[in-house]
Amino acid sequence: MSEGPSKGKTTRRDALKLAGAAALGAAGTAALGAPRVLAAGSGNTIAMYFTPQRVLDTRGSAKIGHGGETVVGPYTVPGGGFLWSDYYGIIGNLTATAWTAAGYLSVRPGGTTWDPLTGVSNVNFAGSFGGWANFFICRFGAPTAATASDGQIIIHSAGGPTNFIIDLFGFLGPDQ
Repeated sequence: MSEGPSKGKTTRRDALKLAGAAALGAAGTAALGAPRVLAAGSGNTIAMYFTPQRVLDTRGSAKIGHGGETVVGPYTVPGGGFLWSDYYGIIGNLTATAWTAAGYLSVRPGGTTWDPLTGVSNVNFAGSFGGWANFFICRFGAPTAATASDGQIIIHSAGGPTNFIIDLFGFLGPDQ
């Protein structure tokens, strides 16, 4: 076995614990009916931009109010001639800014319907701060005949009207 950062040896017992945890994780995923995911490195996994790209900034335009939604994408990928629809999902940052009352923003795949019972809150905002931000990962909507996806996400607002910003960090490739 190998030595860890503390110069102690990894025991056989430690290796068995890790293997058991991995098996439980795989069994739990299978039991929940999760889609099969290929191993990283088996194809086009993630295209990352190490300098985030601003893809949408609604400051200076109308705020999105309670129950309002904005469809985002597809766009041409920064620095390339291909579209968001060449990928399965987005890795980004969502920022709420210039709100007039407390609320939250939610991100979901394009072409899906908002369900208040299962919808999530990606960014909560309140108080007198200049902005609240949060990192997110979201699949795009359903594939079309010619593309991997529709290249769209939907931003849903609840509570006070707000502007928002989306910064692109990368895309999920076909085996994610």
